[in-house]
Amino acid sequence: DLLNNVKQTLNITSDLELAKALGTGKSRVCHWKTGRNKPDEYICFRIAEILNVEPQAVISAVRLDGSSTPEERGFWEGYAKRYGMLAVTPLVLAGTLAITTATYSPAINAADSINNTMYYA
Repeated sequence: DLLNNVKQTLNITSDLELAKALGTGKSRVCHWKTGRNKPDEYICFRIAEILNVEPQAVISAVRLDGSSTPEERGFWEGYAKRYGMLAVTPLVLAGTLAITTATYSPAINAADSINNTMYYA
């Protein structure tokens, strides 16, 4: 998932270290992991910076996961595609959303980017 990818990128192991790296408290990290609530845009941007991906890819993954209507889901899928993602493939299994995205690089056309799969839990 995104949070574990951040931990791996920063070479940290605990949720407390993750919370400090993202500028938040450990309880918020626990709430994200359990699905009680979702990261806000500031945290999404921090995650994107750490993972070196387009911020919209992270925001779209978080918002798509929390979509309550087909219209809202369609909006976030379309928005993600417009902002450099090659494909959006939602897959909700046990609270996990998998999204296939293009690596963000302003100098490289998204069609030429490398595919990555990001997981948000």
